[in-house]
Amino acid sequence: MKKATTPKEDDAEADLKAAFMVFDRDRNGYITRDELKSAMQVMGETLSERDLDELLRTTDHDRDGKINYEEFIKTLL
Repeated sequence: MKKATTPKEDDAEADLKAAFMVFDRDRNGYITRDELKSAMQVMGETLSERDLDELLRTTDHDRDGKINYEEFIKTLL
């Protein structure tokens, strides 16, 4: 049985999903290295290749080379 949520929790979840979609440009459920780099540039953050690799490494918990929604959330929270 799914736990009931409050409207505030629903709004927060919707905001997190919207943030994930900013990065997941092709809507496949994963943020690739290229998508991460592109999104960071759009936000005015130009990362070195080394910093980009470090960000991906610390976010990609299952080490599959991409960031899924759960990994994204764990990183933010």
